[in-house]
Amino acid sequence: MATENDNSKYQEDQADFNQEQYDLLLECTRDKDIKKWNTYRSEHPEIRIKLQNAGLRVAYLVGANLRRAKLDGADLRRARLDGADLEGAELYGANLSVAYLGGAKLVESDLLGANLRGADLGGTDLKRANLFAANLEGANLAGADLEGANLVGADLRRANLKRANLRIAELRRANLEGANLEGAIFEGSTDDKLLKLTKKDELVINLADDITYEEITNILRALNRLHSSMAGIAPYMNEIQIGQHTDEYTAAQKGD
Repeated sequence: MATENDNSKYQEDQADFNQEQYDLLLECTRDKDIKKWNTYRSEHPEIRIKLQNAGLRVAYLVGANLRRAKLDGADLRRARLDGADLEGAELYGANLSVAYLGGAKLVESDLLGANLRGADLGGTDLKRANLFAANLEGANLAGADLEGANLVGADLRRANLKRANLRIAELRRANLEGANLEGAIFEGSTDDKLLKLTKKDELVINLADDITYEEITNILRALNRLHSSMAGIAPYMNEIQIGQHTDEYTAAQKGD
């Protein structure tokens, strides 16, 4: 049976938006100085931050302590959150499009369905973060740590994942079309797109600028022969098809 103190704590935790906290953040934004906010957090560590659906567009939150903050549905478009501590924060459904989060800490944060289109997440710590169905189209995730992150159904089209750590990340049904995967680590990750190419998928190989089109064709043909020789050994591999335009281009080159 719950005690009176237990009930009070539950009611406090379910309380709505905290206007005092919101006003303080707006003051820090105007001053472009987060010291007052971080002092408030250090003096009142027991108070939960409740800024759900807050209007914080273009807010200055550099280095802000927002650990375990409730920011679900918040408007953080173009906000400055570089170096901010958002560990365990609730950001599901939040709009962080074109926000700057370079070097921010988002360990175990909940970004389910969040809009991070065009956001800068370079070097961000996103270990075990929930990015289920998040929009990361065109986002910069270079050098980001996404180990163990949930990226199921995430939109990563044209995202920059150069040297990103995606060890044991969940990437099923994620859209990686046009993404920069140079140097990215996928060890132990689960990704339909990387393990199995469907007929509608394209395999884009970025090679040195000085390589010729004919050399690219030869490489693809060699891969095709390799696949043929491995038939039955690696059944998950689909046939590697050389596009017709490639053959036509090679023929035209020889004609010249």
